[in-house]
Amino acid sequence: MMGPVYVHSGKSATKVKAYVAIFICFSVKACHLELVSDLSTSAFLGAFKRFISRRGVCAKIYSDNGTNFVGAKRELKKLLFDYEKGHSITDLATREGVEWHMIPPGSPHFGGLWESAVKTAKYHFQRMMRSTTLTIEEMTTLLCQIEACLNSRPLTYLSNDITEFSPLTPAHFLVGGPLHVPDETNFKTEIDKYQKKWIQVQRYTNQFWRLWSKSYLTSLQQRTKWKEDGINARIGTIVMIEEPNLHPTQWKLGRIEEVHPGKDGRVRVATVRLANNSMVKRTVTKLCPLPIQKSDEEIDDLGSPGENVQDSQL
Repeated sequence: MMGPVYVHSGKSATKVKAYVAIFICFSVKACHLELVSDLSTSAFLGAFKRFISRRGVCAKIYSDNGTNFVGAKRELKKLLFDYEKGHSITDLATREGVEWHMIPPGSPHFGGLWESAVKTAKYHFQRMMRSTTLTIEEMTTLLCQIEACLNSRPLTYLSNDITEFSPLTPAHFLVGGPLHVPDETNFKTEIDKYQKKWIQVQRYTNQFWRLWSKSYLTSLQQRTKWKEDGINARIGTIVMIEEPNLHPTQWKLGRIEEVHPGKDGRVRVATVRLANNSMVKRTVTKLCPLPIQKSDEEIDDLGSPGENVQDSQL
């Protein structure tokens, strides 16, 4: 649970607290964001029902041992289970094909995966929103577009064809293909007050995309103190290119066609072929190999110890 965030009804300027339920897939790191009104049991049940209605029933569910979940578990027993028969939340979940696990109390490091997602989303969300308050509909729309941004990050390439530049993303496991946020960068100059609020939501989406995509690429390009020679950039490596002003959910991918080593033999510049067959020259500090492209025997081609899909930051 991330929050609080502040929303209002639209008819009243009074702002109220709300929260965001974050669901993370342990296999492909796909994200699902749900706006909930509070930390009560009924709000949690509503968010969970909306999640499984759109994404399907999970085989296993892991959650922290916060007081809100412990209280929800206690209330769920009263609401959904027959005490006389001694049924528990685990019994019902098992009967429905779901195993529910809770991490030990006072051990947030056991839930590092979702804690990382909360940290990433909350950090950029707070920087972006500051004191702004949206309506419930506007906030829900914004969260859905943020979800599309998070699920658009490339995991690896789809094909070994050298002419194919379509990456595999978490969205492929959700909807069978990439997600796209409508490009609304050319805003109208004359708009009514109702359209103005929705354009503001799109601006927030673009702002979140700029902040998060830059942070995500930086996390894949971390370079620690060198103690031995890394492996140079190699021809044929598929890379993401750090490029400003890209539209939300759009990533610039290319394949290294030529390397330009210096006098010491180290590659610091490479020529990259883009999807439209154009060639661009970039420094290796602007190139990032896809997260799971490295093998166990190799450090990544750009000289930094890259991450695999299990360790990549959301």
